[in-house]
Amino acid sequence: MKAKHTQKRYAVTIDFFAWADSDLEIIKKANEITQQMRADQDNHAKVLEIISTPFASLDIKKVDLNLPYKPINK
Repeated sequence: MKAKHTQKRYAVTIDFFAWADSDLEIIKKANEITQQMRADQDNHAKVLEIISTPFASLDIKKVDLNLPYKPINK
């Protein structure tokens, strides 16, 4: 879908919960979601931050996005 010059451009922030067995797995899942978004809309989607939020716990932590996950280039 190509943007028309008369359309306005917006930056959108999306927040959702996802389940995974490890930090590495959630990084992979999040990157797969953004890859699909880029393929569908050419919208420059990217993962900015992942936070571990265990259910019914206040023990939250930022996930290191620099783990040795290598995204699939398509």
